[in-house]
Amino acid sequence: MKDELHRTWSTEAEPRLDSPEEVARRLRELAAKAKDHAKDSAGLAEAADHAADVVVWTHRHVDPFAIESPSLRYTDYLAGIKQAEENLLGAQWNISSARSYVQVVSSGTAVFASGSIADRIVLAPAGDPVFKLQVPEGNADARRTRLAEKLDRLLPGLGMPARLHGAWTTFYGGSQDSLAQAAHSMREILTVLLDELAPVKEVKAAPWWKEVPDTAQGVSKRQKIKFFLVGDRDLEDLRVDAIDKLVDEAYRSHGAAVKAAHYSIAAGQVAVRNTLVALEQVLEEMVDTRTALRTSP
Repeated sequence: MKDELHRTWSTEAEPRLDSPEEVARRLRELAAKAKDHAKDSAGLAEAADHAADVVVWTHRHVDPFAIESPSLRYTDYLAGIKQAEENLLGAQWNISSARSYVQVVSSGTAVFASGSIADRIVLAPAGDPVFKLQVPEGNADARRTRLAEKLDRLLPGLGMPARLHGAWTTFYGGSQDSLAQAAHSMREILTVLLDELAPVKEVKAAPWWKEVPDTAQGVSKRQKIKFFLVGDRDLEDLRVDAIDKLVDEAYRSHGAAVKAAHYSIAAGQVAVRNTLVALEQVLEEMVDTRTALRTSP
């Protein structure tokens, strides 16, 4: 089904070297190689277990009656096993590094994928393969732990980790209402972050602030994001615009996800999960960018 959907979305007969199709092809090649390594690892485990059984059995039933001594001393066996363990650890480290980079690929595209996936789900007929599409999370548990700690440091005493945990707890409630509420809860974390650390009064006091028509109290969302990132410094940085676009995309995804949750539970589960993941990634990107820009000269 994934291959069929991939062919539907592909627009080029032969992927360019710099195309997303080429990235996907290389990732699938990597997945195939990883599966081969998994088979090899399973074979290694079986061989090691079998060898352990042979050593124990031989020691008990053969050694006492053997005419000749074993061809190798046990210290030689132990040295060889140590080398084998080191080789295995090296392979594990390499695999771990490869996995980390694949997660970078996933997280780098997740935010922008989320909104379009959610919109497609709203319009998709029941049973359409789009219902199964999910934005890759990367290492979700590690990200949530990091994000909870960062939010708590920025806003101590406001229970930000509990809010983050509560959004996912609500998501797993399983009903249309709980799905919609989970999306609102995650967006509320972003709202609190901007309201607390970029309040309208302080934004207006910044020397770079200019009133923006048709906005609440003359302050735009972009201005609040800029103040959150750089404070009252008149610093223009491409990352301010990038974050603004990320937030816009996350908000758009949020609206589509809530609609999907009321469209059907099946659609809502995928769309809301995508939105929660996207908003988490936006939040961490905002916090990290704030740290980088506020400590820059």
